[in-house]
Amino acid sequence: MKLLKQIIILISVVSLFSCASTATLDKTKDVEIQKEVIKVLQEEYKQPFKILDFKYKYESHTSPTSDCVFLYCKSRKYGTYYFKVKAINNPIITMNFKLEYADKASIKRCLL
Repeated sequence: MKLLKQIIILISVVSLFSCASTATLDKTKDVEIQKEVIKVLQEEYKQPFKILDFKYKYESHTSPTSDCVFLYCKSRKYGTYYFKVKAINNPIITMNFKLEYADKASIKRCLL
């Protein structure tokens, strides 16, 4: 019984440390994505923008019309970036949008 408790604690600690290391990688990637979005918006609309709100979620997505067979629904996991952006020179312009991606290459296609 004592050995079982030690194994459970060891697995819990290892999984916590693995989550902490991926979180730091995601922060640098998030900053890179934010810079890319601002750059694309400024090139397209010829005015400066700032990000008011930013959120990232990595979750599974299903389409009930095409991914479900009887009781089984096939889901795909991918990330979604949520942005709230405001033009600096024209405060009336505020945009809410989201970018969904399945891999790193698709982020580039979303921004172009």
